This record gives sequence, structure tokens and C-alpha cells, in this order.
Amino acid sequence: MDMKELEDRQVDAIADYLKGKKITMCLSGGIASIEMPKVARMLRRYGADVRAVMSDAAQKFITPLTMEWATGNKVVTTLDGTAQHIDLEDAVLVAPATLNTINKIAAGIADNPLTTTVASAMGRGIPIMLAPTMHMSLYENPILQKNLNEFRNNEDYNIHIIEPRFSEGKAKLAKLDEIVAATTRQLANGPLSGVDVLMTVGPNEANVDAVRKIKNTSSGDLGIRIAKDLYMRGANVKVTYGPGTVHPPGYLDVTDVKGPDEMMQAVEDELRRKDKNYRISIFNAAVLDYAPDKVIDEKVRSGDEMNVRLVPTKKIIKEVDKITEETGKKMYKVGFKLESKKSPEKLREIAYDSLQKNGCDLVIANDLSDIRVGKHIGYFIDTYRNYSTFNSKDHITHGLGEHLENYAMEMKHRWQSR
Repeated sequence: MDMKELEDRQVDAIADYLKGKKITMCLSGGIASIEMPKVARMLRRYGADVRAVMSDAAQKFITPLTMEWATGNKVVTTLDGTAQHIDLEDAVLVAPATLNTINKIAAGIADNPLTTTVASAMGRGIPIMLAPTMHMSLYENPILQKNLNEFRNNEDYNIHIIEPRFSEGKAKLAKLDEIVAATTRQLANGPLSGVDVLMTVGPNEANVDAVRKIKNTSSGDLGIRIAKDLYMRGANVKVTYGPGTVHPPGYLDVTDVKGPDEMMQAVEDELRRKDKNYRISIFNAAVLDYAPDKVIDEKVRSGDEMNVRLVPTKKIIKEVDKITEETGKKMYKVGFKLESKKSPEKLREIAYDSLQKNGCDLVIANDLSDIRVGKHIGYFIDTYRNYSTFNSKDHITHGLGEHLENYAMEMKHRWQSR
């Protein structure tokens, strides 16, 4: 193989969630097969070694040559003496998963390379991801539904359904990023796996009159990136999200809010849940520091003078301490501090002061002058005055993920003993 061909098959690594993991993609016969090269490349960008197994029906929609290019490995289309179905993969992804294939898997039928590979994986307890897609008349078939529910409700199968989207009279394949996220999360076994994390993300807004409002400027982009990263690492992430411009992916657990009081109430409701034990909280939201003391219930006419009295709002990052003291559930707190026209040295001083004042364990500080397209500098400051600098949103995201993994590693034995 010459270098040109090798370069053509390579992908740029963007994260190492799947480093050292082997994933077998099983393609059955459906038009959604044409999307699978993208999924294969996305999995590889996370570090996975991917191979593909294709049914005869799948090969009518996409060629094995395409999947060989996408995975960088030879594609299995027939079984021979090398027993390709007995592989040491870490997970199997069946996408698209048709009615025929799902029902065969449920019945234990192994009559082609795909179903034989899945049957072998089931026998070894390997996690299997199914991404169904078909017309609604097929999806609502009672036999199919019985089998899907059996997989959902019986952990012994170790089969996990990546639920389809419904539109145009079809059960459509889940979004590709959701397929990749579900597969990645299934293989997460790091220190954050199963840890409850509570986040506030996005801006706040408050009404002035019936049509006007004040709002902080925040897209929510960095917070959603962090939430996605922690989800991939296996954390149970809850996002309380203000009206940002970035749409969170469907796999995140999100509660939409608008004003600071609504966000405070949503956070309090989460912290008082009996079925949750939040170990980590991340306060990334741009919460309004001031809001109108009263809202005019009609539209003030244009040209009329308007006097608005702004009053301080509650500091959510401080208010949560009252709740955790009451519940006895201490959290590792991460705060964010945005300033303007401050030197790095002064910004660090301000960040450390914020850390102490708000009872944080880590503060990530930014200066507006360091935030623009292609640049987003963040300074990490902890209780020991340790400083770290990260130069982009991706670096901040992964830096925080690794920091929290190190913390969870230290704390895991204490959490388990309680």
C-alpha cells in the first residue's frame, strides 16, 4: 500500500474516547446504509478500530469497497475458514437494523455473516447497539415491537436500542451523532461512568414589558460541548439550559428555562431529587446579575420614557450550598468567570477571589478580548492556586473532562463506601 492510499484512508483524531476499542459495524439492507461510511469515520476519529460486516441486501445500496475505505479494514461479506464472526470486538453496531434482521436476531437465527456475527457477540456478552429504520407499517408490526421491547426490558441480552426518529410516515435512522454518542457511551468505563453531573448552560433573559426583555449574550456553545464530552465519558449529565443559540443534541437530558429564578428553581428541583446524587456541578450559564424589579404587563408605547429599576438576582452558584448543606450531599463545584480588559495575572486573581467567595473547587476564567472566532482562552484555577491555560473551546472541554476524571478517580472509593 503506497503512502497516498494510506493518507486517503486516515482520519484526524479529535478525541480518544474509543482508543484501543474494536467496533464491528453490521449493515443490513436499507437506504440508510449510505450514511454508514460517515458513522465509521466518526468512530475512528474517536480512536476506534472499526470493521464492517455487510448482508447481501446491504450491498445493493452501498458497496463493500466504500466501507473498506471508510473503516480502513477489509469488509466481511461471506464467512470462510477464518471464522470472521468470532472476533474480539468490544461492541457491535447494527445500523441500519431492518425488521428482518431484528426479528432474526430475536429468534436466534444465524443464516448470514451479519446475524452470525451478532449471535456470536451475544454468546460472549458483547454489547450490541441496534439502530432501527423502516416504514411505520413495518415498525408498528406487533412481532417487531414485541422483540424490541424484549431487548429494552431484558438486560441479559445486552442489546441496546438507538431509538429512531419519526417523520414522513417512517421510523428514520437516529441522527448520526446520536448513533456515535450512544456507541461511545456504551463503552465508557472510566471514573466518570455513572456519575451524576448537574450543569447550568446558556444565557438568561428577563421581561421588561410585554414585548421587551434584557438578556445576557451567550450562545451556550461551550457549555453544550462540555456536556457532550462528559456524556461520552459515561457521566449522567443533566443540563439546565437558558435560551442559547446552540441546539443541544437529543441524547442530552435538558430542561429549558429562561429567567434566573426559573433556572434557580430547576437547579433546586434537581438537587432535591431522591433518585439522583449529584457529585459534580458545573455553573457555565451566563446568569443575569440584575433583573427588573417589576414587569410592565403591556407594551410601552414607542417614544414614551421608560424607567426600569434593576435589582440583584440570587447567585445560583452560592444558593446551591444551602441546599447541599440541608441534604448532606456535597458537590465538586466548577464556576466560570468572564471579565473584560484584564491582564492574565489580574484575571487569575479575580478568578481565585471568585473561587473562594462562591465555594468553588475550580474556576475557569476568560477575558472578552480572548474570545473570538478560532480563539477562546481559558484559565483554570483550583483551590491550591494551580493554574493551567487552554487556548480553544475544544482544549477547555477536554481539559475539564480530564480534570474531572482525575477527581472522580480519587473520590470513587469514598463514593462507593457511602
